[in-house]
Amino acid sequence: VALISAETKKEISDSNALINPLVNWSFRGNLIFPVIGILLLVLNGYFIVNKTNGYTLWKKGQDSVHQGHWNEGIDYYQQALEYLPENGELQFHIGAAYSYIGESEKAITLLTQSLDKFNDKYIYLTLGHAYRISGNYQKAEENFNTVIRMYPQMLLPHLWLAEMYYENAEIDKTIQKLQLIIDAKPKIISQAVISIKQDAKKFLQTIQSYRAGK
Repeated sequence: VALISAETKKEISDSNALINPLVNWSFRGNLIFPVIGILLLVLNGYFIVNKTNGYTLWKKGQDSVHQGHWNEGIDYYQQALEYLPENGELQFHIGAAYSYIGESEKAITLLTQSLDKFNDKYIYLTLGHAYRISGNYQKAEENFNTVIRMYPQMLLPHLWLAEMYYENAEIDKTIQKLQLIIDAKPKIISQAVISIKQDAKKFLQTIQSYRAGK
């Protein structure tokens, strides 16, 4: 704004036609620029304060969720969403929290909305879980398989598919998934990978023992 104002003054001073109407117009024009600048600063400050409030509430929500206070965390997340209504990642966090406490309908709505602005494998994974607890196994399978296509070495969607197949009495599919997890050799062996492999092994042993008992 200052540069525009200075340039306007320069153009007028260089002109040979400094008549009163032009001077008056210049004065009014130069007055407009600072006013616009002040308004822009005020608006910018307003948006910054809003965003700061939103991110502060978001952080409180995360802290609550990490402590296991899910409903409190969701409340903070919802307050944050009022300040950050278009933030897809925040919508994902709220949807994931709802999915964890079993409110599948709210979870599915928020997670689906978050995909418009924030694309991540964990959205599909959590959507799969939400659809699974809602009883929509077809949609759950589609989302778990989307994660697998994106990250073939990720074992958790395979385990959740195995559990879902078992719930639907699809034992052969269950065994195939469990065996795949046990035989998998991911490039990175984290504690989570070890835990999933152990769970798959115990799950498979339980099924085999049950079959042997028959």
